Amino acid sequence: MNATLLSSEDILVREALSFSRQLLGVSGALFYWVDNRRQEMRVLDTLGVPTGFLEQYSHGMQSLDPMGVRRMLERHESVGVLSMAPTEQSLNDMRHYHGYLHSFGVIDTIDLMFWGGESAYGGIGLLRTLADPPLSMELPALDTFQRFLEASFDRHPHVRQIQRDLRLQHSGLSYRERQAALLIGMGASNQEVADAMGITLATAKTYVVRIFEKLGVESRTALAAYLSQLS
Repeated sequence: MNATLLSSEDILVREALSFSRQLLGVSGALFYWVDNRRQEMRVLDTLGVPTGFLEQYSHGMQSLDPMGVRRMLERHESVGVLSMAPTEQSLNDMRHYHGYLHSFGVIDTIDLMFWGGESAYGGIGLLRTLADPPLSMELPALDTFQRFLEASFDRHPHVRQIQRDLRLQHSGLSYRERQAALLIGMGASNQEVADAMGITLATAKTYVVRIFEKLGVESRTALAAYLSQLS
């Protein structure tokens, strides 16, 4: 992400990366949002990450990472240090993964995952190289630091959107119904919902009926008010 193109909200992301990198004394840092449907990370911004590192990670190395997003979600972890992490991979897979890291001069990784209730929404990955000092924080201190960073993102618009989507999901709305509900809440007509979602007008009308029934609202205005309370 180009710093000159950062939105006001994402200045927080860059500041969190810079602060984490400086405090932990590591060379590289990346911020990602969590795609809970695919159980993958979507990298938003990086500082000091070697060229080609993420490309190789997404094209083969991700499945070997003991601290990958999928595995941290399964274990419901907030903090992970590769050198201390449990692993279910074979020795051959781990040699392959460590070989990949070492090819970029990386000797350890630290992951701080951020949670909202039972769902993770993002995190920071940190890369320690041979040129970096030994990690000065033990796990209890890393836990405290993770909670501090997590709290700083509570009001980030993307986090609020994710939390609103989760509340709609818990109300029984399907993924497509949630998409329609958010469009209706922004003032979209049935035809505009149909056009935006690539569905027929009849299907859009069916979604509206189901959304109203599941959320217990009787009008578009009431739906908009309901959604505003979730933000």
